[in-house]
Amino acid sequence: MTYTAELTTVRCLHDTVLVQKTPEGTTKGGIVIPQSAHDTTAIGTVIDMGPGAQIASGGTVVTVPTNLDKGDRVLFSPHAGREIKVDGDTFIAMKAIEIFAVVNDEHQFTS
Repeated sequence: MTYTAELTTVRCLHDTVLVQKTPEGTTKGGIVIPQSAHDTTAIGTVIDMGPGAQIASGGTVVTVPTNLDKGDRVLFSPHAGREIKVDGDTFIAMKAIEIFAVVNDEHQFTS
């Protein structure tokens, strides 16, 4: 089940991203993901994200925002982050750096 409602029970902090993994097989755009890609790459949808990483710069703390948006389709390692359950739905909480690409569903990808 794809989570489309606003998730209000969980709020990501810092550079954490909450992703709902796409079930293995076919993306919503109809792209068939080969089995070999499942071993090295996972695809999912960004549900929520924190404001960004906090970096010390010249005695002050600067927030560096992620360059992701809610709803982005992303590629990441199948071993990235931690799986969490919210209201019976499964999500993966991971650091933004664990996401290595944003995917346009119109094009097929290979890993």
